Amino acid sequence: MTNNNRTSKKLNTKPGTMSKQEYIKALKRLQKSLNIPDTLSLANYQTWANKTGTFDLEKISTLYYVTLGLVGEAGEVAEKVKKILRNQKGKITKENKADLLLELGDVLWYMSQLARILGFTLNDVGLLNILKLQDRAKRGKIKSKGDIR
Repeated sequence: MTNNNRTSKKLNTKPGTMSKQEYIKALKRLQKSLNIPDTLSLANYQTWANKTGTFDLEKISTLYYVTLGLVGEAGEVAEKVKKILRNQKGKITKENKADLLLELGDVLWYMSQLARILGFTLNDVGLLNILKLQDRAKRGKIKSKGDIR
């Protein structure tokens, strides 16, 4: 058993044994024991995320796998929001926010891995997106239709 597994067991971070809010608090305790900073840059996040990607970057099937994972996780976010609208009339609880926070993390992980497979960093993706949005805003094209506006 590695030190991380002992720490995880000691901190009881098994999701099914607690509420999502308790799970997030347990993960925060684990964060401290692993010396992960409170604020991560996109580059630091991707470095940590890359340590958990266990696939062959050279196989085309990896591109498909990660792309489908990204879409699946984004779908889980959409599904949770749909149920908030349907079942709770759009009222978001702390538990809903905790659920969405965890799902958004999964989306971010798959996005970072897809960028990695394509040879990009999350910084590349984020910077280019901000530049694109600023350009659109200057030209009054934020609300327009289409990719290239």
